[in-house]
Amino acid sequence: MLQLASPLRLQTDSIYLHSIAIGLLENREPELSVQFWPGFPCILAFLEAIGLGTSAGFIGLNLLCISVGLTAAWYLIAADDSDSMAWASIMASLGSWLLIKFCTIALTDIPCMAFSMLALHYCTRATKGSRRSAVADLMAAVLCTAAACSIRPNAIALLPAIGVATLSTPQFRDIQARLQSANSMVATGIGATTLLVGLVTAATLLGSRYGRELLTSLGSEGVYNFLLSTISLRSLDCAETLINIPMRFLPDSASTLLVLLGGIAFLWLFVSAGSRIRRLLPSDAYLLAFLAILAVWPYRDPRFLIPALPLVFRGWFLALSRCPRLAINYYAVVFIAGTAAALIYSSAITLSGSTFASRYSRELANSYRLTASQALVDSDPPPLPTAVAMIRRYGDSRINSSASPPRPSRPDKDSLER
Repeated sequence: MLQLASPLRLQTDSIYLHSIAIGLLENREPELSVQFWPGFPCILAFLEAIGLGTSAGFIGLNLLCISVGLTAAWYLIAADDSDSMAWASIMASLGSWLLIKFCTIALTDIPCMAFSMLALHYCTRATKGSRRSAVADLMAAVLCTAAACSIRPNAIALLPAIGVATLSTPQFRDIQARLQSANSMVATGIGATTLLVGLVTAATLLGSRYGRELLTSLGSEGVYNFLLSTISLRSLDCAETLINIPMRFLPDSASTLLVLLGGIAFLWLFVSAGSRIRRLLPSDAYLLAFLAILAVWPYRDPRFLIPALPLVFRGWFLALSRCPRLAINYYAVVFIAGTAAALIYSSAITLSGSTFASRYSRELANSYRLTASQALVDSDPPPLPTAVAMIRRYGDSRINSSASPPRPSRPDKDSLER
């Protein structure tokens, strides 16, 4: 809750999202509208319209989404595995540096996690409830899936989960029992669902900016080099998440070891979900589809794991549970130390006061200094007009020096780290 006191934290994607939201509020064509799905900018615009368009409001939204998402994840993991596995996965997610860092920035990952976990919760309920409740649960899952897909395109990985849940409802099992060719029907249903999901996924993703950039990378690098590159990126993402330490705080000499460790962790997630293929659960179907999308996602950022973070930890803990007790204890110590360091580091930024600009981001430091009427530092990148406009529009009194913000301009992608 201390993070609610943080000044507005921006990064490249959040600047784009805020720009689109402002365009919606000002009843004009949203800037950069092709860059992102419309759901989250609409949420940001709504928050500002009701007077919550502040740093605290955006952080509060993230904290609410974390609460909803992890609560839903607890129920679905407890139903699929055990209460102890559910608690371990949820507590690891809460202690992950990913949620500690990104709960302070208005991005799509945490809201997508909330709707995704809710959708999977309803999918799981549909497979275990009565005939009457199964239909309502499936409808709720479809609505949550639609909301998640409006926020992030890779939430389309929820469609296989809905397909598996539908095939596992009491109504469908009754139909199977009445038919002699039940096995053929199940196989046909799964095949048709998989084909439909594949076509929808391909049409949705390939028609987006991400899909076009993916095809460009695939064409320039070739299939083998492209997959080797993307798997290496995911390996680093998984390693940072598993050990709970961002790579920038580790020595460069550890990068090879991290790729190896993360590669094993990434492949294990496929194995742990795929090993239950004969009784495939909705959450397993989602995780497999989600990982398949990430396997060809040509960008690197550990936050891409956030929409499935509780399930990612569940998969890793299934492997860790087979390790000696001493190894588990060592891992717990390292993980908790990473949590404590992340909390201290983020809290220090929140409470840094007039030194916030230099502590938070070198790329945006002069943008923050300009809004606070502080001297600019020549060695840092120049102020970005769009970032300055955002800080003035949403910032608090500690950094806000102008009551009438200028109209945001297009962010310079090359001037910020993606």
